[in-house]
Amino acid sequence: MREGGKAMGQTLRQIWDETACRLLAERTPLFAGFDPHDLPLALACLGASQKEYAKGQTIINLGEPLRLAGVALSGTLHLETCSPDGERQIIIPLEPGDLYGGTEACAGQTCAPFRVVSLQPSRVLHIDLSSVVHPTVPVCPYRAKVMENLLRLLAGQNLQLQQKLEMLSAKSLRDRLLEYLKRQSQKAGSPSFLIPFSRAELADYLGADRSALSRELGRMKSDGLIDFCRSRFCLKM
Repeated sequence: MREGGKAMGQTLRQIWDETACRLLAERTPLFAGFDPHDLPLALACLGASQKEYAKGQTIINLGEPLRLAGVALSGTLHLETCSPDGERQIIIPLEPGDLYGGTEACAGQTCAPFRVVSLQPSRVLHIDLSSVVHPTVPVCPYRAKVMENLLRLLAGQNLQLQQKLEMLSAKSLRDRLLEYLKRQSQKAGSPSFLIPFSRAELADYLGADRSALSRELGRMKSDGLIDFCRSRFCLKM
């Protein structure tokens, strides 16, 4: 039995090599605090697999069976939904290390209430969180640590969504834009920063008309509040 376990560990470590595991532990909040040496077995507990996606490819569609959660490893993803009139609405952008499907796994939801789209060539780690959230026998020995990190991740995402709701409740488009840009500036730690959206994507994220958003940005620039060139902005307030 011990020989079989040892052989399994060796096989898994060939699939998840030392460098990959070290980077996963360093850059992926779900695996924060893990010894890279333990990660192959932890990933096996989660039924983990990697997949690459092309620019513009849909990873999971609204209403599809949601069997696995996903962690962005590279590239940028968008978590999207549709308004009642069929318009795209960007819920949040997902950057490397971000998770989708965690809340649904905890709630036992089996259909995706969102769509995930790859904005550029991306790599995603697909994981089955059922062994963590709804453990069976034998219990995954890494369950407690993964669960701790998962709860921390979900709390952060909940805070992010709460902040977005507060931003969308602003009365004017200018107020929404200023609130969004201020948060991006704080995140970057500088008055000059890049945003992860095109103009059309920013309009979808803020629930605004693209033409109205472009006009308001022009007015804000004329009023000396901001400066921008494509996706680079500078707050002058």
